[in-house]
Amino acid sequence: MGNPAGENIEHENLEVVRLYRDLKKRFENVDAATVPKSEKKAYEDYLFYKAAYEEKMGELNEEYAQYAQLAALYQGATTYMQEKLGTEELTINELLKYSPENEDDSQVRDFLLMAEQEGLKQYLTGHDSYFESAIKYHYNIDFNPRYIVNEAEAAQQNTAYGNPMVWAGEPNHGTHVAGIIGAVRHNDSGMNGIAKNARIMSLRVVPDGDERDKDIALAIRYAVDNGAKVINMSFGKDYSPQKELVYNAVKYASEHDVLLIHAAGNDADNNDKIPNYPDGTLGKRKSFENWITVGASGPLRDTTFIAGFSNYGKISVDILAPGVEILSLVAGGGIDRYSGTSMAAPVVSGIATVLRGAYPDLSAKDIKDIILKSAEIDKKLRVTFTGESQKIKKLIRNPGIPSLYMSLVYAKVKFGS
Repeated sequence: MGNPAGENIEHENLEVVRLYRDLKKRFENVDAATVPKSEKKAYEDYLFYKAAYEEKMGELNEEYAQYAQLAALYQGATTYMQEKLGTEELTINELLKYSPENEDDSQVRDFLLMAEQEGLKQYLTGHDSYFESAIKYHYNIDFNPRYIVNEAEAAQQNTAYGNPMVWAGEPNHGTHVAGIIGAVRHNDSGMNGIAKNARIMSLRVVPDGDERDKDIALAIRYAVDNGAKVINMSFGKDYSPQKELVYNAVKYASEHDVLLIHAAGNDADNNDKIPNYPDGTLGKRKSFENWITVGASGPLRDTTFIAGFSNYGKISVDILAPGVEILSLVAGGGIDRYSGTSMAAPVVSGIATVLRGAYPDLSAKDIKDIILKSAEIDKKLRVTFTGESQKIKKLIRNPGIPSLYMSLVYAKVKFGS
């Protein structure tokens, strides 16, 4: 997502913004009664994406207003207590030891203690950059960085577009995902990756914002053509205007026996009803044979077993994997804990990588079957999810988590050593 001069796209719109912008140019000031029959479908699309965009903007503005109110309240409380204690940096010990002089002091202290306990400071710090990106880039209809990519010149010269700068921008997300799969094991540095036999092919196709279907399709084909056996896809979006490009690339991967593993998404949505693209089911009752969609599990096998943010789907989400507070690598040699189905998918990719190395003659479908059928499943488990208590088997196709050990045992019993 860049050009040979070293310029790169770091931020992008959401797909709904791109779709709305393109149609807005054609229909913004057009009277519905004057739209010719040949343009009716496009005009209906315009109205649909306009409504979707305005709804998203309304949600963003409401969320930002709540955030700004909380931030102001927290900052005011912090300043008040700093002046009371004569310190520039508050600690929880100072707050606990402080004896309020009046009701105001007591309320401010209790609020700050609650904020510390509930992680409000971390929320405010993290969401500052979130809102900046959302307002300046994701939802900004006037922002379009695609000119940076040298597509036109590459097409004229019959060459590939982009550049090999996979570290461009802020590479922590991809580094974290890659670490879960293949970080060097037992070197007393950070954490252990799952697959010591992993070789990572880094392809940068997802910016801060929504990826483009063309980039995803070409990246899948590039990975297949250059020897990948497992493709981890820790990304997703709500709309896919060129989904046929991606589906054809997935079929191409299937023809070349490559397994694709996709993160289910982090909106607590039912993917059976609201697709998270790319959608491995093609709207049918089961996924591609070379495709696994992964939701996120939490750390406890109880009513919270499905992570509260994870997308789900009895048809479209194949399995769960750990996705809450996962420790892995980040850029610059550091480590950090991230949560998301982006962290769950590489757990499955790591297991698949070990299996493909141990059983090189097995197909992508065989590897998928081993992972799903050897998973530790408790179909009777009830979870409290989306506001109600229900059996987990109604939410996930294979309602358990994969086990590297059990997958190797299953493969040995079925296929031999």
